[in-house]
Amino acid sequence: ACAALAVVAAFGALVLAVLGFFRTLGPALAVGVAVMLLAALTLVPALLRVLGRFVFWPPTAQPRPARAFPVVGRFVGRRPGLVLAGGVLLLGAAASGLTVVHPSYDPIRQLPSGTESGRAFAQLSAGFPAGALSPTTVYLHGDAPLGAPEVAAFAGRLAAVPGVVSPLPPQSSVDGRTVAVPVVLSAAPYSSAAMNLAAGRLRDTARSAAPSGTTVLVGGQTMAYADVRAATDRDLRVIFPVA
Repeated sequence: ACAALAVVAAFGALVLAVLGFFRTLGPALAVGVAVMLLAALTLVPALLRVLGRFVFWPPTAQPRPARAFPVVGRFVGRRPGLVLAGGVLLLGAAASGLTVVHPSYDPIRQLPSGTESGRAFAQLSAGFPAGALSPTTVYLHGDAPLGAPEVAAFAGRLAAVPGVVSPLPPQSSVDGRTVAVPVVLSAAPYSSAAMNLAAGRLRDTARSAAPSGTTVLVGGQTMAYADVRAATDRDLRVIFPVA
């Protein structure tokens, strides 16, 4: 019961997440474990009482005396400090691999080899910049219609950012107050380099280059995955200590 309650509490800590996947999954898993605990404390004893000796098969078999567990128990009783130190070292060695874990947010690499989309991406990367698969779009919004010189100067500043291959033709809304400037990055759109660029220098440059009275937002798949990565990192930093 104590172990089940500990698991329920650990899963319940996921409600502290800002990422919807974690926040939704945590309570569902906690409720599932709680239901299993309730069944173990009520349903299982009732079944054992009703079925009696027929629960165990074959019913005539005699239980064999345990050999290994008494030895382990006596050793732990004689050397508790040694066992504790050995357990800490073993768990520490097992957890040391977390220092070199680098999560991947690349959906293309997760696909089985030989898929049509994977082959298409490989051929696209061979003839075009890797970022051509999914350009990053920078949105410029103003209170008044934006003029062509302003948009051209803004796109020129974006093109000068290292890691940006070239901007694509801007697209303007019907009222002219919002302009989308797609830019092609040199890195693959789901790579760490692309996400660092979109959430870092490209966004900073876009904000500094925006004309007075306008606001800038960076969108596209690369920026979306950068936000997912930031939310995941935040959730792991908060949830692990609590759980």
